Amino acid sequence: MVGPRAASWCLVCLAALRGAGAQEGNSAAAPARPDIELRTKGKQSYRSEDYTAAAAAFEAAVAAVPTDADNHAYLANTLFRLGDFARAEDSFWAAIALKPDEPRYLSNLGSVHVQLQQYDKALEVYAKAIELLPSDGTLQKNYDTTEMLVKVELMLKELDTMEGEYWDLEGFGNGKNYSDKTEVTVRFALERHPEYTTKVIRFLKDAVKKQPKFAIMSHILANTLVYASKGAARGTPHEKKMIADAKLAMSNSINLSYETSARVQ
Repeated sequence: MVGPRAASWCLVCLAALRGAGAQEGNSAAAPARPDIELRTKGKQSYRSEDYTAAAAAFEAAVAAVPTDADNHAYLANTLFRLGDFARAEDSFWAAIALKPDEPRYLSNLGSVHVQLQQYDKALEVYAKAIELLPSDGTLQKNYDTTEMLVKVELMLKELDTMEGEYWDLEGFGNGKNYSDKTEVTVRFALERHPEYTTKVIRFLKDAVKKQPKFAIMSHILANTLVYASKGAARGTPHEKKMIADAKLAMSNSINLSYETSARVQ
C-alpha cells in the first residue's frame, strides 16, 4: 500500500472522488446506468480506506460502462492508493483518451510518474494540466515540486562524484558560486535521501575550512547539523556532537556577520 509521502501527491484524486457524488445525485431523472451503484459502492469503500474493495467496485463499473472517463479515473485513483502505479497509469490514460481536456486526470497521471521516478514525463503532463487550468495553484505546485526533484537527482549525482556543471558543487564549496537555491536543494535532498546526510555534512565542513570567513557557509552547516540531529537517537553521543557542532557553526556565522557589518560601517 502506498505510504503517506506517495499519497500526498494525489491531492486532486480526493477532490475528484468527493465531487462526483453530487453529479450522480442530480442524474436521478436519467435512465438507470449499471455502473452508478457500483461507483457509489466504490466511493464508500474508498472513504473507508478499504482500497481493495473500492478497486473491485470500480473495476466492475469500468466493465459495465467502459466509455465513462470517470470510471477509469476512480479506478486509477484507487490503484494509486494501493501502490499499483503501473495499472494506475494505464487507467489514467484510458480516462484521458475519453476526456482529454480534464486537467485532474493529467495532474494525477503526473503523480503516478513521480512515484515511478519518471520526472520528465511528470513535468510534461503537469504542464499540459496547467495549460488547461492555469488558475489552479495546486497544479503549479506539483510542477514546481517535481522540477525540484529533478534538481535533487542531479545534485546527488554530483555529490557522488563531485563533478558536474549544473550545480558545480566544487565551486559552491569554494564560495565562488553561492546560491540560495543550492542551499534549499541541499535541504530538500536530505529530506528525500537521508542516507546522504553524512556526506553532505562532510562536504560542508570542508567548505567551511576552505572559506573560514564565509559566514553563509557556516550558517548552512549549522542548519544542516540541526536538521540531521533530529533524526538521531536522543541523548546519544552522536546527537550531542551534532548539536555541539551546530552551535559552534552558528556562533561562527554570527561572529563573521558581525565583523563584516562592523567593517562596512
